[in-house]
Amino acid sequence: MLDKVLFDFFASIAVASAALMVTRRNVVHGAIFLITALLATAGIFLQLRAEFLFIVQIILYVGGIMVLFVFVIMLVNLDVALQQIQFAPKVGGALRRTSARCSGRPHVLVFRKNARAGFAGAYSGCRGAFAAQFRRGGKKFV
Repeated sequence: MLDKVLFDFFASIAVASAALMVTRRNVVHGAIFLITALLATAGIFLQLRAEFLFIVQIILYVGGIMVLFVFVIMLVNLDVALQQIQFAPKVGGALRRTSARCSGRPHVLVFRKNARAGFAGAYSGCRGAFAAQFRRGGKKFV
């Protein structure tokens, strides 16, 4: 009777934390729920008298791999990645308009980071059309 109650307890924690892990928008919260699911699975292993799998689950997965995941999550600056994703459609639209103004001449476009002006473009061909795209609003990028 106690075995069934313990199994139901660990199984419900594992399923609930796995569902919460997938549905969380914050990556750190998802990693914490994954750790909870792995600990609940370790509890099931201990209840099944599989002590070696219990120890391996705790030391290897929760202690090693999840600490590495959380370290990488903390190391990666997600705000910068979101800003780069928001910038990408603007660059694509400018490239389409620029290539339409270049009357079919092939050109190569290379973006580089400019400390005082944001992003600047350097390319061969159609310099005037490309520079006109980025001079809006009083800002001159090229």
